[in-house]
Amino acid sequence: MRSALRGLQRLPSHVGLAYEAWAPVGLVDGKVAPRVVSDGAAQWPERLRSIAVDDDYVQAFSRWRDSFGRDACVQPVETTSRLLVGHGNAAATDVGLTIHHTWGVPVIPGSALAGVTAHYVATELGAEHDPEPLRHELRGPKYDDNGVVIGPPGELYGRLFGVPEIAGQGAGRRGELVFCDALYVGGQPSLGLELDVLTVHQSDYYASAGKDPPTDHCDPIPVSFLTVGRSVQFLLAIEGPMALAELAMRLLLDALERHGVGGKTSVGYGRLRPVKEPASATATVAGREAQPPAVKRRPPEPGPELQAFLAWLDQRLEGEVQRTVLADVEVSWRERIGAASLEERVRGARALRKRITNRKLLPRLDALCRAIEA
Repeated sequence: MRSALRGLQRLPSHVGLAYEAWAPVGLVDGKVAPRVVSDGAAQWPERLRSIAVDDDYVQAFSRWRDSFGRDACVQPVETTSRLLVGHGNAAATDVGLTIHHTWGVPVIPGSALAGVTAHYVATELGAEHDPEPLRHELRGPKYDDNGVVIGPPGELYGRLFGVPEIAGQGAGRRGELVFCDALYVGGQPSLGLELDVLTVHQSDYYASAGKDPPTDHCDPIPVSFLTVGRSVQFLLAIEGPMALAELAMRLLLDALERHGVGGKTSVGYGRLRPVKEPASATATVAGREAQPPAVKRRPPEPGPELQAFLAWLDQRLEGEVQRTVLADVEVSWRERIGAASLEERVRGARALRKRITNRKLLPRLDALCRAIEA
């Protein structure tokens, strides 16, 4: 197949196919040798940046986005640095990139999003011994020196990410949430791919698995590879109980902004931030206008009890610290809001989550909102 692809006069229309199978790499003993320079190798990665998004992707993205119901929390985000997910995938450059198999657009796997969020919660928020009870509930699993799980995670951590199987303590269980793949937002002008270079300075040392010493006389070998550039938008989606999904989304956004996702995060790669206005998914494609997104039902006007709560909350937050306001809600408003209808309780809890933004209060805030919505 590789020989047939070399005969093409133009690039394949799918970036993944072009990046993984069409690469003009050299051959040694009939095997692909990524670092053997061949004709066209220098210009090849740059040419891949010209591949356009498929005309029908806008409609496919719109259908996928509109498939989420009321049991899902969605949030558009954009890259603030280069993004390199799937760098360990098979690729002619030895540096892979995760591309949607059908549409040929960048994608962030849900497993990667769940993993970075779980790591962020366990290392930043959870604590095995802490006077705050919910920080104890957010602690991660306990491991021995060999990486074997010997202790269960906290209750809230288990609900978010699941509980691993522990020898002698019964089977594990899955979490209550589904972290969906983050798809490239339809309607953007390009795929946003950018070139990067990894220069190997001690090739003999790496090729011999450390048997040859790293020396300064080895020729440096620059390897060009593709990354996702800045200001490229993706849509995050988490399915599950709404209160839990909204908490997980806030944790995920913090993790993406502070820790990053994918490879090379230690040098600043993989950072994303929320955007208020996603790229338009309605565009003129191949001479026709893509279908606009479905019109969502406008929520009814809040009842007197909810109106009073929202007015009180906004007024108190103007002059009080958030910890004090949260304590007042627990004492004064929890029972009053709890007597309202389910929709009013959900809207009240959602308003509280939007206004209380102190990260240290997240576990306590989630417990209060769950109690209000119960």
